Amino acid sequence: MKFCTKTQDLLKAYNKATNDLLIELLERSGYQAIMFTKFSNGYPTECETEDGTEFQAADDYDCERMITGYWVGEDIGGILVINEECFIKPEILKQAVELKTANIHDVFDYYDYEYEETEKQRPVLTFKNWYKLNCK
Repeated sequence: MKFCTKTQDLLKAYNKATNDLLIELLERSGYQAIMFTKFSNGYPTECETEDGTEFQAADDYDCERMITGYWVGEDIGGILVINEECFIKPEILKQAVELKTANIHDVFDYYDYEYEETEKQRPVLTFKNWYKLNCK
């Protein structure tokens, strides 16, 4: 039973750390009202960061500017879908947070760049290298 509890504790810590990366980028982008939810009995319910498989963020409590997203398959740390159009890998979130000034909109711009370069069959820079070249 202890093994199962330790595994659950590690998973919760990983989930919280991963969602905390997202929170950091959202806050850098001006989103202040951030809420995580999960499905319980078929309905979304507000929950702690480590349990949240979906999120909503607004620039303030009037919700003039809003962004939403979810982890595919409720797998925190898998693929994050934002506004039903951007599919983000956790490694990109990590690299963006490490840069100290990057925000979620820089991540969106990076994925536009990555798509264009892939279409042209050209090599793609990592997020960190792309950001250093384009966003100083």
